[in-house]
Amino acid sequence: MEQTSSVEQLINERYGEFIKSELSTDKDFDWDIYINLKYNLYENGESEQYFYDAMVTNISNKMNYQNYRIIDEDKQITIRVICNSDTQELVGYDINGDTNYYGHQESMAELKKYTKTQETDMNIESSEIQTLINSDWLLTSLKSGSSDPTDIKEMYYEKGIDITTTGKTVFNMVFNNTYTGAVINGITVGTSFDNIISILGTPTFGSEDDMYIGYKGQDIYVFFSDNQGNPQISVYMVEKSVSSDDFVKLLENFNEDGNIKTMVSTLTDYWPDYDNYYYNANTVDLWYTLKGIKVQFGVTSNQGILVYSNYIGKILQNYTQAELKDMQIQIPYYIFFTSKDSVNEYENTRVQSLNGDVEEPSDT
Repeated sequence: MEQTSSVEQLINERYGEFIKSELSTDKDFDWDIYINLKYNLYENGESEQYFYDAMVTNISNKMNYQNYRIIDEDKQITIRVICNSDTQELVGYDINGDTNYYGHQESMAELKKYTKTQETDMNIESSEIQTLINSDWLLTSLKSGSSDPTDIKEMYYEKGIDITTTGKTVFNMVFNNTYTGAVINGITVGTSFDNIISILGTPTFGSEDDMYIGYKGQDIYVFFSDNQGNPQISVYMVEKSVSSDDFVKLLENFNEDGNIKTMVSTLTDYWPDYDNYYYNANTVDLWYTLKGIKVQFGVTSNQGILVYSNYIGKILQNYTQAELKDMQIQIPYYIFFTSKDSVNEYENTRVQSLNGDVEEPSDT
């Protein structure tokens, strides 16, 4: 290998101890490079992904973008690197056969951390919220003299409530300071964070630094924010049941055929209450924020189904994530778990957008 000296020097300086290089025993690769790597894939429980990303990037450059394998026999690590020598580009790499090794490892760690979010006792005083709870959050339950959704939203906007819907149901209600009544537990729009905390206790979500605080009750999520002197109370429904048998079957079918288009099309038929949906030849971005599910391809490195901690339905072999966390079971490559709550994540993005920090979530 013409590049041996420069590759050996680079490895010895940054990445460990170079042992040898030789023609690869795998027909799909040009070279095998044997190394005593400086770090394991995890050190003291901390990911070394940055180290491995940098190593592959820099060695690929020194290799003039040939295909090669990095092998550490003691640590039982084999990294297969695919390049395009014509365009002089790194295409990708896998670790021990997994093209998203760190994504899958972190997903399993998140699943093991799963806990049910603590609920806060709430006395709901807003008649609008109580009406929605009693009617499964149907927008038309909010009487306004008209059954037209636009008319209903306009009427309540004049009362100080901005309503967002998914289909026929209310997704989010934002109370502003035009609304003068108590929303929950005597708390009105503009009540200080200190007073809210004295009434409801330590926030489950957010902080003063985040510009919002939030709680999850039996029926609703409620968030309080005060963005540049414009206080708001933001309310979302809590999903108490999810029809997930069809979802489990759909994932089983996808595991067999890998057809993204069929999977997404069928899922939107099963669950038409999505709050964001973008689809083209290269990207799928489908959100079920209230359920705690996202379907994302071409959006992040974790390609597939993202399961949030607030998802209460079945996922795999009719098991919920509460059951899966303590099981020894093979999780399909396209399912990822996070200990985050998707409703809180949505609200965080919404609040930050008010301050111009991020793009506001899509409105359906």
